[in-house]
Amino acid sequence: MAARASRATIRELRLSSKGQSERGMNGQRKRAVGDGPRTTALVSAQLLGAAWACYVIRIEPIASASRAEVAAWIGPAIEAYITGQFGKPAEPRP
Repeated sequence: MAARASRATIRELRLSSKGQSERGMNGQRKRAVGDGPRTTALVSAQLLGAAWACYVIRIEPIASASRAEVAAWIGPAIEAYITGQFGKPAEPRP
């Protein structure tokens, strides 16, 4: 299952670098971000940061989490980078 998710993510990155779109699971058309280099850099930074925290620095709870848990935590951020659909910005702290 992880291999399928990885292939899907790679396909999305390829599409985003070309400015193309793809249909989501529900059949609706999703527009990939047109700025391929920025999308690639953001996704790479997210994945490398998670790997560094998990395997090199061993930061808890990510170091002892299952792959599924880590995917659930960082998946929405990666999806937002790829699709360009970000949530509501955080409120500034006083």
